[in-house]
Formats: sequence, C-alpha cells, structure tokens
Amino acid sequence: MDTETILPASGLDLEKITILEYSDADFEMIQSFVEITRHIQELQQLYLVFRYNQRVLLSTYDLNNSDRIKRNRPHFENFDDRTELNALVVSLISAGKTLIDSITTCVQTSAKKPEISASFKKFLSQTYDGSFSYRLLTRLRDFSQHGHLPVSVDEGRVCFDIAQIMNTPHFNHNKSLRQEMQRFVDELIVMNKTRPLHVFTFAMAEYTVLVYKVYAEFYACLEPIFSEINSGFRRLILQYPESIKHENADFDGYLFYVIDNTLHLLNTADDPMLMFKTYKCEAIRNYDDEQQKFHSLQSSVQFKCLPLSKD
Repeated sequence: MDTETILPASGLDLEKITILEYSDADFEMIQSFVEITRHIQELQQLYLVFRYNQRVLLSTYDLNNSDRIKRNRPHFENFDDRTELNALVVSLISAGKTLIDSITTCVQTSAKKPEISASFKKFLSQTYDGSFSYRLLTRLRDFSQHGHLPVSVDEGRVCFDIAQIMNTPHFNHNKSLRQEMQRFVDELIVMNKTRPLHVFTFAMAEYTVLVYKVYAEFYACLEPIFSEINSGFRRLILQYPESIKHENADFDGYLFYVIDNTLHLLNTADDPMLMFKTYKCEAIRNYDDEQQKFHSLQSSVQFKCLPLSKD
C-alpha cells in the first residue's frame, strides 16, 4: 500500500521534536485530514490496478464487435483462450468491484452531511439500475469468487452464456437479476437462438466505462468535503505554528501526533489539494476517453437487448 512510511524508533531523539497535546476537536480534525487523504491515495492505487487489468486484457486480445477471438500476442505457455480470458476478466471485474466498494466506504465515512452521502448512493443506484451489463458483471464477480468461470468460448467467439450462468448449481443469484436473466433467455429463444449469449465486448466496454464514470463522479462529490477538511487542517497549523518547528531542524514542517501510544508524523509541506485535483483531472480525462470509445463501439453493434432500466 505504501501510503505511510514506518520510521525506525532508534536514533529518533524525542527530546528534539515537538509533540503538542491537542483538544478533542483539534485532534479529530487531524485524524479526519489524515484518514481522508490516505483513503484518496488508496483509491487512486485501486483505480490504477483496475486500469492495469483493463490494459492487460486489451493488449492480449483485440475485442471487436464480432466477439471473435483475435489474439495480439502468442498464448502464454500451454494455457488456452478459455483459461486466459477468464483469468483476465475475473481480475478486471474483481478490481472494479473492490474500487467501487472502497469509493462507497470513503463517501459514507467522510461525508458529514447525510444529503451528500444520500446523493451519491442515489447516483450509484441509478448507474446500477441503468445497465444490464453493469449489473451482470458486478454479480459475476461474486459468481467467480464462488469458484465458477463466467466467460464461455463458443466456436471461436467469446461470450457470457446467460442460461449456463443462471443455472449454475451452488450459487444463488439475487431475485431481481435472476428474473432479468430469465427474460433475456426467453427473449432470445423467441428470436430462434438456441443459446442465449450476451455480447461480450459490449458488456465489458459498458461495465468498464461505468466504473470510470463512478470514479470521476466520486471526485465531484468529495471535492467540497475534502476542501473543507483540508482548510480546517491548514487553519490548525496556522493556529499552532510551533507544532511543526523542532529542535531537530530535519523535521521542520512535520507534525507529530500520538494515536494509541504510537507516534505518527506527516509532512505539512505536501499539497493535498494539488494531489486531489491531479487525480480528479486524470479521472475525468480517462472517463471522457473511455466514453468516446464506448459510443463508437455502441454505434457499431446491432443486437436486441433488455431495456436499460429495470422494471
């Protein structure tokens, strides 16, 4: 994780550093600042893991609107496409689920105003409800965690076999998604398709772009909260300028504080708002880029699918 650095206690002369005792309110402000900053750094790490998994998938396979398997590199050792595609897809949707869950936790713990948390929760619900592919792949992450492979290979095409997924033993889909998948199966059977296969490339692209959308929206939601906490922390440093001045000048600019008998320090010369805005701009830029690619794919794919919103 490396959002913190552990310093050896040996050689640290406590007599030459300043450790103030703060009021409960001031100490809460320090903790709030540290926790939200650390959580944002962790989210950026999870985001980069998600992007890495996406890049590995796209560099290994050329995903096109025909869903035919087209490799960009030789097979790794003796593993076949079914194994490799499942490994890559499971890694991607697991990274996406972990990122979304951590984003949700960050908003819930950082938003002191209930309306902010409620607004973001509504946004997540609308995102989930608005895309069958997003709902499906979110659930397939749990499906894969229970020992099942979500991706099928059928005559050189890669797909999600809805009937097979729905009827896999030892795994219970939630009621609403099961009903939705059943409608999907029934609709395609009516269209004289013996195997109800969901378009793989489109589903992956839609899921991916929506994860990017959630991450970008997270920054819009959190910016006023983070700005307020950061400003409060800066005011605290101005109120106690002696807190960052030390007899050992090597630590000037560092704030020392104690939690559970453990000494912590942070560098007040860092610029958290610059970090926040850098991450935010990157998130928006990447979302815009992925959205453009998705719209291009969407216009090239013609298939009959379920409505975008649930009943």
